Amino acid sequence: MDILQQAMKINSTTISNNSSDSTDVIKPEQIFLLVGSLYRLPINSAKIREQIEGLKRIQSKFTQNREHVVNLPVEADCSSVITDLKNIL
Repeated sequence: MDILQQAMKINSTTISNNSSDSTDVIKPEQIFLLVGSLYRLPINSAKIREQIEGLKRIQSKFTQNREHVVNLPVEADCSSVITDLKNIL
């Protein structure tokens, strides 16, 4: 228990000392390299890829369900409300 507490103290002082000097920000072009390295991990790469693909499927279903196209009848085209809406859009 003492060893664990000492390690936690050392870790917390290291983090507090490094946080003021921290200027490491991930750039957008680095993200693809990091994702690629995750996909090449020897043990869990298949699970990571499966979870990412699942998230992509969920997001695509969400965007498909979010947008609805409404076809109005021809008579509605001459309505004053529709004309005003066309002018606004």
